[in-house]
Amino acid sequence: MAELSASNLEAIKTLPIKDELTLFCTKSKSKYFNSHASFEEAIDQVLRDKSSSNGKDLVLDLILALQNSLVTRPFIGDLFRLGSQVTSNTVNLEIFAALLKSVFIDTEDTEIWAAFIYLITQTRPAPQPRTPPPSLPSFVSSVQQTPWSFNTSQFANTSEFREH
Repeated sequence: MAELSASNLEAIKTLPIKDELTLFCTKSKSKYFNSHASFEEAIDQVLRDKSSSNGKDLVLDLILALQNSLVTRPFIGDLFRLGSQVTSNTVNLEIFAALLKSVFIDTEDTEIWAAFIYLITQTRPAPQPRTPPPSLPSFVSSVQQTPWSFNTSQFANTSEFREH
């Protein structure tokens, strides 16, 4: 999980995420999970089951709930990227397990935020190397210089003279 700084912990107190995900939890519990299984086991099972789309649907529902949350607005670009990765099957759904478990199991906001930030940092693409900007024109080449004079008369055969 991501380590949270003191300033992050203070911000979390003013931005509780747990309450905003209550509706997601209520709807998802009845839709995706059996009542007799523990949430930790059930989440792992749903995410690993490749024969159904339940894992993908659960993760997309979570992403949509996070996109609709006011407290996660600074991460909206990351959430759209995650949604795109899930729909195009370019991300392993099991990476969402820690966040889902912290949301469904009654945990504190700090643990949910830590799992969320960890997920974001783990799924961000590596920065692409950038091509350096074009060089400025060289000072020497921009200075007007006296052109070199090249005379080919010295190569002429001196035994031949031109008559006018």
